[in-house]
Amino acid sequence: MSIQVILYQMSKRQNSTARPAGNGNPYQCNIKDSSSVINPTLIFDFGQTDYPSGFNYVTIPMFENRCYWITDWTYYRGTWQATCRVDPLASWRADIGASTQYIVRSSAAYNSNVVDSLYPTMAGCNFYKAAPLQNKAFSGQLAAGRYILGCISKGNNGFGSTSYYVMSTSVFRSFCSYLLSSTDYLALNAEEISADLAKTLFNPFQYVVSCIWMPFQFPVSEGFITSSIPLGWWDTELSGSAYLVEQNSDVGTVTNSFVVTKHPRASTGGAYLNLRPYSRYTLYYPPFGEIELDGNALLNAQTVYCKTYVDAYTGMGYLYVSTDDPGSGMASNIIAVRQAQVGVQVPLAQVSLDTIDSIGELVSAPLRSIYGAVKGGIDGISAALSGSDPNSFDSFASTLSSVGSGVADAVASGNVKLSVKGGAGSVAVYDTDPYLMLQTMYQVETDNADRGRPLCAPRQISTIPGFILCADPHIACHATSPELRAIEQAMASGFFYE
Repeated sequence: MSIQVILYQMSKRQNSTARPAGNGNPYQCNIKDSSSVINPTLIFDFGQTDYPSGFNYVTIPMFENRCYWITDWTYYRGTWQATCRVDPLASWRADIGASTQYIVRSSAAYNSNVVDSLYPTMAGCNFYKAAPLQNKAFSGQLAAGRYILGCISKGNNGFGSTSYYVMSTSVFRSFCSYLLSSTDYLALNAEEISADLAKTLFNPFQYVVSCIWMPFQFPVSEGFITSSIPLGWWDTELSGSAYLVEQNSDVGTVTNSFVVTKHPRASTGGAYLNLRPYSRYTLYYPPFGEIELDGNALLNAQTVYCKTYVDAYTGMGYLYVSTDDPGSGMASNIIAVRQAQVGVQVPLAQVSLDTIDSIGELVSAPLRSIYGAVKGGIDGISAALSGSDPNSFDSFASTLSSVGSGVADAVASGNVKLSVKGGAGSVAVYDTDPYLMLQTMYQVETDNADRGRPLCAPRQISTIPGFILCADPHIACHATSPELRAIEQAMASGFFYE
């Protein structure tokens, strides 16, 4: 049977849909007996001087314009025989391009938020440290802080049976000196008891039930200023001013913020590089220690905000880390909470104080101060921290598990959970500056042209040329069953739409 074919010298990849360009070299040939449409053998008469070994590709218009690789040329009794194998990707290119498939990887289109685990990381890491945008939240200098005294006194206006007063370091020192320098403020009758005997029998500090040094200027209401402190039955003068702690001024707040440094290759390699294991964020914020932050929560954040609530009566502090500015209230996007003893307990004579050590203890949310100064906002902490249900990714991960895509589930990237713990107060920790540390690891060199990047979305094949990897592809065309299987296997293992 004589038919016309077109021979080509074709340069293309085996898994490419490219069809030969140009007019080629048309020839008349015969089909060898018992040849199939998929693997025909063609017989050519090139004469005694022509050698066809340079041709490696052929199209046969009569066979639905199929394309074939020439696997071998054989010379037999004055004729050349071309052993052919169908190229289903090129033969059915139009039908492949018109189909819509779920694209796992692609070189022309991708989603930079999808984790690409195809490339392993290299040994070693780099560190980037961001200082706070404001001054240090707390200071280890005594003069920069404030003392809060809890005194039992007549005419109590404080919390319970104790009144609390805020004063500067200089006022506190003069107050201590005043109590022990003279007994005049006791207004004793010298005929009943001498000053020396009064000093033996009476310790004025027995009415001071607590003393806390705050490493910041604890905010107070200007309306409750006083120049003397009632101590027991007596009034003691101050060489300066003190402020009475009331319900509306019993919680101090301190805010700070940090710029979120991104992985140096995230802008070109993908946003997922800002997640673990490629990036690890650690916030060091004394006295709350180190807090490992979730890279997922910081993915679109440019700034991390830290707001600390400090209780005037105990010195206990609660740190709320968020990706939105809390302003004068409570932040919405809280990503970490920690508890620690911010105020430093100051021991006084005949006063026994237990330093609060909460290292490793969990803080139940919602948290409340003694007077509930952070009303309402903390009640919603559990909901703000709940996030998405990781189980919602199960079906997605199951779909991708059948293909060698190198696509990883972000839930499996080792993200940390909410860290809620703290430590005991100490002046020493306030001499160190807080910081936000980024530790980065790098991938080996990538090959986007031949391996693509994760897309994970349905697309029409013809809209994304280049390398494509499909999940569970299905193609509908009038090809033979072996051709359909070959096409779907190529699409599932990666092919080039060209």
